[in-house]
Amino acid sequence: MDYARHDYFDVWFPLLAPSRQLMRWAKNRDPEENWPEFARRYEREMLNHADSRQAMALLARLAHVTPIAVGCFCGNEKRCHRSLLQRLIRNAGSR
Repeated sequence: MDYARHDYFDVWFPLLAPSRQLMRWAKNRDPEENWPEFARRYEREMLNHADSRQAMALLARLAHVTPIAVGCFCGNEKRCHRSLLQRLIRNAGSR
């Protein structure tokens, strides 16, 4: 695909996805009831790994020069890691 001809491109970035262990933990739990714990665990995963922190910092810098969007297949954005990731990226840009 010739990305120079388009205003956007789509990138799968598994480095910023919840870990398999976290997804296994969440799989059989009520998302409404366990959201605060999921959010805490996901944020801890992202902030405790240098690769994830660097990726979020890169996206934050990129967002200063071009719009970025975080997508996922979850139906409810308020109960999806993408809402957490968006905040983490914004916070990485303010450092």
